[in-house]
Amino acid sequence: MMNIIDYLEENDFIINDVDTGSATPIIRTKQIPFSDKILDFSKITGSYNYSERTGYVKVAYGSGYIKEFYNRISLAMTKLLESEQVKIKRPEEKGYYVGVITGYSSIKDLVRVGEITINLRLDPFKYDDKPYGNTLWDTFCFETDYLEQNQYEITDSATIKVYNQGESVYPSITVTSNMNVTVDNGSGVAVSYSLNAGTTKLNNKFSNGLNIITVTGTGKLTIEFTQQYL
Repeated sequence: MMNIIDYLEENDFIINDVDTGSATPIIRTKQIPFSDKILDFSKITGSYNYSERTGYVKVAYGSGYIKEFYNRISLAMTKLLESEQVKIKRPEEKGYYVGVITGYSSIKDLVRVGEITINLRLDPFKYDDKPYGNTLWDTFCFETDYLEQNQYEITDSATIKVYNQGESVYPSITVTSNMNVTVDNGSGVAVSYSLNAGTTKLNNKFSNGLNIITVTGTGKLTIEFTQQYL
């Protein structure tokens, strides 16, 4: 996935401004007929759903060669628009945003006001730079003070604790043999799965905080998800 910031800088653009917008919770309410009471269904799934972000990147063109001016800008903008998804990753910031480019202002604006605006529609959450448990030399994450282990050798049974520091997220679990798995995300309702060998995307989210997984079976189990933040 292309990092739009890196791509623009590599093609002689100067980043003037980056705005990733803000995510707002989607509020769903229903007024009870013949009553002044209003029911709020916004968190009926256990947590808020959030609207997409609307953002932009404002850039100037760093080259002074007029002959290549329109051609290079047009090629760059065309490649960006043809990208199915782009990444917004700033060097000084942890995590990245994912979205699509919805358009850009006229190239004439670059001549007139010195910059061009690239419009973005982004996912509401920022993604962690690495998947959960993807550490180089130690499964202890010093940023969160939690153990980030995601691979386990199961013999008969095991209880696994997963600490999700981000928003609620759907994980995937890969097993090398058939296993029974129960996920307790603290909502009060534990959900059980009979997993066949292979990868299964769970339809039960890991909540923010402690999630307990009870496993019966023998083989290797891998938990996969990327923590997400507002």
